[in-house]
Amino acid sequence: MSVVLEHGTQDAARLVRTGQVPHGITRPDFIDLVCDKATALPDCAARLEVDVKVISDFGSGSLSDPFDNAGNFITTGFGVDVGGPDEIIVVRTFYQWPLLTPGLSAALSNMPTNHRLLFASQAMKNEPF
Repeated sequence: MSVVLEHGTQDAARLVRTGQVPHGITRPDFIDLVCDKATALPDCAARLEVDVKVISDFGSGSLSDPFDNAGNFITTGFGVDVGGPDEIIVVRTFYQWPLLTPGLSAALSNMPTNHRLLFASQAMKNEPF
């Protein structure tokens, strides 16, 4: 499943990098961009979170941790800002995969809700579109 999420994230990031994603795109519309390429993820749009940010440079970008101290998934500070020409962008995607296998779920879960949080990221500099 993580490979499918990576594929969807890379394709959406490519659209950002080339200026094909408009400024002001809504979070649900950006999620649809990822889910259109990550078709094997069950209930993708309902379980996917995205964070698209402009950072000042590759060495000092600061990104929020998606877990609180209790291990709960949080999206505080997440947003969608595709930036402009020549800006450095980080695209992060998070998919909450429900674990249904008794016995193995406890070993694979990284969330208190019997889910595994899969994530993918792409950092790039936008083209001079």
